Amino acid sequence: MFRASPASDPPTGFVTGTRRITEDEPLLKHVEALPYDHGYAQSQWIVEAMLRRLMDRGFPIAIYRPGFITGHNKTGACNPDDFFSRLIDSCIEMGQYPLLPSQRKEFVPVD
Repeated sequence: MFRASPASDPPTGFVTGTRRITEDEPLLKHVEALPYDHGYAQSQWIVEAMLRRLMDRGFPIAIYRPGFITGHNKTGACNPDDFFSRLIDSCIEMGQYPLLPSQRKEFVPVD
């Protein structure tokens, strides 16, 4: 999400989460799920709510919600300790992969 700002103040960007929420969708709608989620999601929700308050006061802030951020598009360089890297390593080691038809994820290369 991007709000127009004076030319002298470059916008501040904030990258958050993997869940799909549209830019105009209110965050309060999702607050009911927070008690059942882990602390990371709660902290992201709180930070985004704080940033939206600043945006309402005219601060030039952009909030980005990409899917899973994966390795570099050309080199494949990535974080070997993130969830996706560990999942791929485990699948290779076991010679199997999980069938998760209802688990669709959006992957975005780091570059």
